[in-house]
Amino acid sequence: MSINRALLEYFEGVRFFENNSLDAALNHFQKSLQLEKHFKTCHQIYKIYDKLGNEEYAYKYICIAYELNKNNDAVAIDLAKKMISRGLIDQAKSIILEILSRNPSYGPAKKIINSIMS
Repeated sequence: MSINRALLEYFEGVRFFENNSLDAALNHFQKSLQLEKHFKTCHQIYKIYDKLGNEEYAYKYICIAYELNKNNDAVAIDLAKKMISRGLIDQAKSIILEILSRNPSYGPAKKIINSIMS
């Protein structure tokens, strides 16, 4: 039952996020996360905090999302970008190389690795 409720809260969060109602979206995503820990929910919370300019919470939630699913390229790219902005170039490079090892044609990863290497 809690999984269904978590999913409902998640989709409400998406609806509010798409309408740029960030506080309401955050509220629904946090409720969803309390019911069921899922990487997509953490990724959405990251996006909200990132939009709000709250770097600490944005970084916290993108790290959690990555730990929950290291094979999601969108999450991995967002984490690598945050790491680069924090000066964690070697860690970001490692994540990007992991992405490219499983998905060699992934454009965002190729773009970032080219900028790191040049």
